[in-house]
Amino acid sequence: MASARALAFAGGALPRLARATAPVAAVVTRRAAARRPAVLPAPRPAAGVRLASAAAGRPSPPRTTTPTAVASPPAPVSTAATGTDGDGAAAAEAPPSWKVKLLFDGECPLCVREVNFLKKKDDGRGVVAFVDISDPAYDAAANAGLDYETAMGRIHAIEADGSVVQDVAVFRRVYEELGMGWVYAVTKAPAVEAVANQLYGVWARSRLWLTGRGTMEEVMKEREDCKDSCRI
Repeated sequence: MASARALAFAGGALPRLARATAPVAAVVTRRAAARRPAVLPAPRPAAGVRLASAAAGRPSPPRTTTPTAVASPPAPVSTAATGTDGDGAAAAEAPPSWKVKLLFDGECPLCVREVNFLKKKDDGRGVVAFVDISDPAYDAAANAGLDYETAMGRIHAIEADGSVVQDVAVFRRVYEELGMGWVYAVTKAPAVEAVANQLYGVWARSRLWLTGRGTMEEVMKEREDCKDSCRI
């Protein structure tokens, strides 16, 4: 019986205690809530950001690249100047490969023998150019303007710069270029050269009949007669 009354008392007292302590509990609850940091809602992205994010999520369409036109390289410009070479053909003006050009009479046996000797000494180097003036195709314009009759009168040579030498000076220049300058070195003395030129002049005037070819007039007439028929 006593325990029943105790239970009844406790049953009525608990609600009263709860009501009595309710204001205190509310205050404690509010203070605890004030101590907790406030949780703010996340800011909404701006419209431009939302659009950019949406665009980033979509695959980009393939980019079309317009091919760049590549200019063709300019055509090479020829810088070679046209002119006339030693044979009269059109060619670029360039220094000759030879050092001296020797004009000789290809119908003179003694002259041909000397030329053959000099060609062996040249040994294909092309230091000396040999031009046969007896060739029907001989071109005076390509050889310092020396026509056939002038070239036949005495020996001539043409330097690479176009200057002309004659008589004993021709032999001296050719021999110097072929490494045998000592043979005619003595003719560098003016007195010796003068005597040597006189002796050579006698030979030049007599070589045609000495080799059985008649006179210069006969040789010139024969050349004129075959000028057309002998040309290839």
